[in-house]
Amino acid sequence: MNTPVLPSVPTPFAPCHAAMQQAIMVAQALRSRGFSVAINNAYKGAALISRLGRPAEHRHSLQIEVHRGLYLDEATCERSADFGALQAALAGVAQDIAACVRTQVK
Repeated sequence: MNTPVLPSVPTPFAPCHAAMQQAIMVAQALRSRGFSVAINNAYKGAALISRLGRPAEHRHSLQIEVHRGLYLDEATCERSADFGALQAALAGVAQDIAACVRTQVK
């Protein structure tokens, strides 16, 4: 997958939304699949995750922004040639997140 010059996945983080441990785990899962990741670079939280995240109750919320050049041919507004690879990579990230959650749920 070609990584754009800009971070492909800026991940907003705010302590009221998620514990830094969760933000780092997600960033590592993305980086292990070749994505460049920036935490709080360009964005810092959003209204939706502010309403949903409650780390004190072990309910974490992260917003992940994916550079549209990774999935969209902007000239034609159709899926890019890398769409399938991106889809598979994000499915793997979701599996990593689920595995992490399973270790924390008792």
